[in-house]
Amino acid sequence: MTTSGFADANLPAVMAGRVHRTLDSGGSAVGAAMSQARLASLPYAIDELVKSDG
Repeated sequence: MTTSGFADANLPAVMAGRVHRTLDSGGSAVGAAMSQARLASLPYAIDELVKSDG
């Protein structure tokens, strides 16, 4: 996904391509799992991110 139009487009990590943006097509469950960062939710979030990456 291109970074143009995002407020953080000039950050070094974004410019170096180390940022992976995901669409919220899976609902807010992945975002909630990442933001709550509990022992039970992180494996779910990681699995979902790996699936969305291809």
